[in-house]
Amino acid sequence: MDQMTLKANVYNKNISNFKWWIGKKIIFDDVRYVYYSNVSFTKKELFGSIINVTVTTVFLRILNLTSEDFNRNYTVKVKYDNRNLNCTYELPAEEVPETPLNLKVKLDGTSIRLSWVSKASKAFQYPVTVYIKYKSCDNDTCQWKTLMHNHNSQNSKSIFNLSENTDYYIAMYAENIFGKSNETDIVAIKTGRINTNINVDVHRKTSKIFQHKNSASLFEEVRLNSQEEGNRFIIYDSATDS
Repeated sequence: MDQMTLKANVYNKNISNFKWWIGKKIIFDDVRYVYYSNVSFTKKELFGSIINVTVTTVFLRILNLTSEDFNRNYTVKVKYDNRNLNCTYELPAEEVPETPLNLKVKLDGTSIRLSWVSKASKAFQYPVTVYIKYKSCDNDTCQWKTLMHNHNSQNSKSIFNLSENTDYYIAMYAENIFGKSNETDIVAIKTGRINTNINVDVHRKTSKIFQHKNSASLFEEVRLNSQEEGNRFIIYDSATDS
């Protein structure tokens, strides 16, 4: 998370001007603070009747967030019909996120499905990103590969197109604007082999002739044979007899 937007809605008021403040200091538009407004229309129920409502939303976007932007009061002062309306936000600070819990890994051929539990430490929580690390050897010669996962989505992630019959080592951690959690324990799992069995809808031996180029750029005839095993055929290549 590198930015945050605060907003306030003003109903049925003709706003002539507005300013944002940090404490007693006015905020000016610059490379870090941007404020703007938007007018929209909606319908509200009032005493059993539906009325049209004009909504003016005033925004403050804070870019390149740092820890110093938190634990501060942000106030928007709106001017309308020679009157003033104030609204104040407190942007509370928070700690680094909790370490993901109960990391489980399920194998599906050469793919891996991960699931875990994320614990929210407070009722108000800033966006959290989960990072999944994996590598294929248990030493320093292999570099970790990292996948990013949005914490707001489901607590699960799949890793596809891994090498078959290979040991993989997996760990994960969570991160927000205040820092990183501890990493989970490393989980090891070995991928399976790609299933080369092909179901064939016939119940007799069959063959097919086709051509391909060999390394000497000559054409060689190859016969694709099949052998029946119950209701399944295993397909393999073999060179034809000359």
